[in-house]
Parts: sequence; C-alpha cells; structure tokens
Amino acid sequence: MPLVPDPHGKLTYPDEIKIEMFSTLYNAFASWHDAVFFYLCMEKADIWQNTLGYAYPDNETFERIFGENVMSKIGRFFGVS
Repeated sequence: MPLVPDPHGKLTYPDEIKIEMFSTLYNAFASWHDAVFFYLCMEKADIWQNTLGYAYPDNETFERIFGENVMSKIGRFFGVS
C-alpha cells in the first residue's frame, strides 16, 4: 500500500485507505457500538466523521465524554451508579 508523510514527517496510509480500513473494522463490531467507546487515536476529525459518523468539536469535549463513558463502565462494574 502507498504511504504518505503526515504533518510530522512520519509515514502513514493515505486518508482514503484509513477510512476504508477503519470503517471495515468499525462495521465488523456493529453489535458492540452501544457497549464500547470507539475512538481513533491521533486521527483528524474528517477521518472520524467518515469512519464513525461523528467527530468531537474539540479535545475538551472528547475528554469529557470519554471520561463519562469510562466512569459509567467502572460504576456498573462495581455496582455504583
């Protein structure tokens, strides 16, 4: 597969290939979408949008929602609401 430099000079797959790969994996886990917090570490918002169907407006919003999700899972595990 072709590789292209990212903004930091590291080689990565072109966006179109990333979207295809990530979408295939995300769709394979369709039955888990409501149970698992999916995220694309270090990917641009348009990759999120084209893969997951949404993107967070900023890092603070992502961190808040991620934290809430983790805490709700911990609460369920330990029987705390």
